[in-house]
Amino acid sequence: METARHIVHMAGLCLVLTGLADSPAAAEPDAAVPDDTAPLPAVDGLNAKISGFGGVAEDVPLYGGAGSVTLPLGHEFGLQLDGLLAGFDSENQGNVTLAGTAAHLFWRDPSHGLIGAYGHYIHADAFDGVDIFAGGVEGALYWGQFTLEGVAGVEGGEVDTSFGNFAIDTRFFDVAQVAWYPVDDLKLSAGHSYSLGENSALFDAEWGLDAGGGIMASLFANGSISEDGDGAVLGGLRLYFGQQPKTLIRRHREDDPLTTSSMGALRTLSKTQPSGSFCLGPAFLC
Repeated sequence: METARHIVHMAGLCLVLTGLADSPAAAEPDAAVPDDTAPLPAVDGLNAKISGFGGVAEDVPLYGGAGSVTLPLGHEFGLQLDGLLAGFDSENQGNVTLAGTAAHLFWRDPSHGLIGAYGHYIHADAFDGVDIFAGGVEGALYWGQFTLEGVAGVEGGEVDTSFGNFAIDTRFFDVAQVAWYPVDDLKLSAGHSYSLGENSALFDAEWGLDAGGGIMASLFANGSISEDGDGAVLGGLRLYFGQQPKTLIRRHREDDPLTTSSMGALRTLSKTQPSGSFCLGPAFLC
């Protein structure tokens, strides 16, 4: 009888131990099922892009290059730094060089949108020097194959000449665009900008091609038409460097945010022309 009682106790103990071994708490860590519903990070690892471009602004040929580096700041935030170097040949100013830098500090959920702070500084060696600064907020909303993105804030600056220094009015500026991706590797967008007291319509297109190894090459074209009817257009080649192969729409939403400095520089280049319809200096220099 005592032996039977021990057998029953041992059988019960075996059942308990078997249940504990099969419970989720006893599962190996690497056997855990990942949560696919967790939000993606604001930036999918360190990434970069470089581009070269050429075009015409108000009948003046221009050329240059730009680059950006974007890195994650934790899971929900990111930082992007932009650089730009461009130039054109002016009949009145000779060879004019423009250099610019910009920074984006942002929160982003790649499935919903982005909001952050933006600032840039641009210097052109027209006259004795032209300096332009801007700061504001930027944002984006992602809705299927559509993106609404823009930046708005305050800009100003100064023009140095042999006749003295002249302030560029401090005023509101904005860039707003609606982008459509008819396929994941093609972006078409249209929008509006108000910069240095002038309204312009913007038109952009970009087509990406996977180059392997986390690299994408893209062809792009940007154009603008000002309220005075002056036009500008540029086109070029861009290379994206990321952590993994991605489509163009994913790179724009998971890697680097909107870069406004290229078109802003294009407009700035055209405005530093004394023969243009608008001039950064006093009227007698234009």
